[in-house]
Amino acid sequence: MSKKANTTAIGAFVVGAIVLAAAAIITFGSGRFFKETSKFVLFFEGSVQGLNRGAPVAFKGVRVGSVTEVKVLLDSRDLSLQIPVFIEIEPDRLTEVRGIELSQFAEGTEGKTIIEYLVEKGLRAQLDIQSLVTGQLYVNLDFFPSRQAHCVNIDTGLVEIPTVPSSLEIISKTVEKLPIYELASKANRV
Repeated sequence: MSKKANTTAIGAFVVGAIVLAAAAIITFGSGRFFKETSKFVLFFEGSVQGLNRGAPVAFKGVRVGSVTEVKVLLDSRDLSLQIPVFIEIEPDRLTEVRGIELSQFAEGTEGKTIIEYLVEKGLRAQLDIQSLVTGQLYVNLDFFPSRQAHCVNIDTGLVEIPTVPSSLEIISKTVEKLPIYELASKANRV
């Protein structure tokens, strides 16, 4: 006579197979392991509160990458802080600029990478509001050739993309400079 099958072992095997199949679909289905990305670093002057890992990086409104990490660097000599924001860009999201293939941000004109060439032409990173309700931020890449760029030039091994203040930062700095007490006292006298 043959031995009766152990239903518990069969059930555990089936559940384990389903879990492994689901994990494989999630892991390999996203395609992130097979996508080629280029990594860059940004240093923002103001607060990065609301910018999280995984936040989108958009170029003129088109998502081209994501934020991979936000760190704090402390210089123990003068206790100054820098906050590097590491991003990765998917080169296949950008197809061509002036006939130069961007498949790997390969060498462009005059021995410069495409990003270095675009930075010379005014490419800057800026924080923008992704959601007013949650306060989440995203990184917006755009051309701001006339605005003062912020570069830190700390050796991280990555190309640094200069940053500019967000519109909200500019407005808050303008409001801070207003002589509110003088204006309030003059209005009170009137």
